[in-house]
Amino acid sequence: MPPSIAVVTYQLLTNLGFKNIYLVGQNLSYQNNRRYAKGIEYDNEISSKKKLLSIKDVNNDDIWTDEGYNRMRLQLEAYIKATSNVNVYNTTKQGGARINGAPFIPLQEVIEKHFVHDQQVNHKWYKTDSKYEIDKIKKNLLFLKSAKSTFEQQLGELNSFIRKLGKLSNNSVNVKNSQYIEKEFAKFDKKFKKLKSNKYYLTFLLPMLRVQIENLVKKTKKDKI
Repeated sequence: MPPSIAVVTYQLLTNLGFKNIYLVGQNLSYQNNRRYAKGIEYDNEISSKKKLLSIKDVNNDDIWTDEGYNRMRLQLEAYIKATSNVNVYNTTKQGGARINGAPFIPLQEVIEKHFVHDQQVNHKWYKTDSKYEIDKIKKNLLFLKSAKSTFEQQLGELNSFIRKLGKLSNNSVNVKNSQYIEKEFAKFDKKFKKLKSNKYYLTFLLPMLRVQIENLVKKTKKDKI
């Protein structure tokens, strides 16, 4: 399972040098049998407690969560433990999951007691020298542009293969034809592996298609059973 946006954001902030991080809205649990806050309607109600896990909330009471939320919680805890130089606070509403390494402080208390200075952000924060290597960036952009062109060519070849295999499957199947189809599948598999290793695909498309690919793999495994 890919990391949640909260985990990715946490990594980004620590790499940027932030020393205080406040987790807001990371309940990672089901409150009042709802997945989301009141007012959000999509896929909201919990139909049953099957496959749910019992964990402790910020008040040390038992609450329900699922495998996905729990994995996100464990990922956060692992990164928090690995960055002991960062102060992390959990400002979730009461009833949210307890996150080890991130003491619970209500958001209102954070606003009143932590944000007490007039200038929490240096007003000259934008006046800094860029550390980006422009020549390296240009080189990488040209490389990705070339990879995109290669990817489009590879995708076109795969589509042609699929159409060809579709026509073959509609014809009468005999031993000779079956052997030919098997060889074509081997060629298709080889080309598909090349496409999946394409840097343009790995950089831009794979992250966007991650959920769809996971669902396809699950469906394929289910159909095989």
